[in-house]
Amino acid sequence: MPVFLKLVDQNKEVFSDYIDKLNVVTVNGELTILPHHAPLLTIIKENGEVRIHKNNVVNKYNIVGGVLVVKKNEITIIAKDVKIK
Repeated sequence: MPVFLKLVDQNKEVFSDYIDKLNVVTVNGELTILPHHAPLLTIIKENGEVRIHKNNVVNKYNIVGGVLVVKKNEITIIAKDVKIK
């Protein structure tokens, strides 16, 4: 079962769909978020990278700071700015 991800910056919704897993660089190190991950709230590293895995394809984004929230099989990333790699 996939996990739902919503990635937004201050101006728009960048990504919203079900994914297989997410890799994100936080201020405490890199995390991998899989379906049914424990609830989590953390700060994303300034100029951190996010890798979205879906159907054996990896999409990479540069995140200019923000927060990551995981709850009830949903991931929300609210970023200052997002740039596609």
